Amino acid sequence: MKVVSNASPLITLARAGQLDSLRELFEVILIPQAVHTEVVMNGTGMPGAEAVAKAHWIQVTPLRNPNPIDNHPTLPKLGAGERSAVALALEIDADLILMDE
Repeated sequence: MKVVSNASPLITLARAGQLDSLRELFEVILIPQAVHTEVVMNGTGMPGAEAVAKAHWIQVTPLRNPNPIDNHPTLPKLGAGERSAVALALEIDADLILMDE
């Protein structure tokens, strides 16, 4: 099963000490670089950043087209992480996307 995640589900589950529940359910979670940057790089020292950085089963997956939905009429209010998660899910034909939007 191909599963893509946005930042908020990862942060929330890590803060609750339940990040590994995603691995138990899905084995691998794919995230775009923008989500990794938001959680791990920009979130250094924040809850969840270290847990996500150490989770080898969370894989950063590059986008082939970095701006495929930027001009989509129904998605303008999404942030960079959300847009890139949706774009990645579409590119890889994901079975599931984890988001809070």
